[in-house]
Amino acid sequence: MNYIYCGERVCLRAYKEEDLPLATKFVNDRELKKLLVTNITFPMTYSEEESWIKAQKSNDNGQYNFAIEDIETGKYICRCGIQNVNWLSRIALVRIMIGDKDY
Repeated sequence: MNYIYCGERVCLRAYKEEDLPLATKFVNDRELKKLLVTNITFPMTYSEEESWIKAQKSNDNGQYNFAIEDIETGKYICRCGIQNVNWLSRIALVRIMIGDKDY
């Protein structure tokens, strides 16, 4: 597996097709939505989430989004995003969402 970054318990990686069911479940979780800073108040369909994940491969909008995977189990636990990157001053906005409530 090609990981972008690995810590002690999790790795960041590109999304895989098998992440879609959990990704859709997590993005539609009411409890999680209350904690997100977003204007998305309506449910995301499986197809919409699939399109969003496919769009992450192009990185043409200056955002870098990764799946978070548990090293021990290989389980997708949610997502991490980096945006508004200023390469000169090395400043960026980092967003982390943990959808699996066991973590």
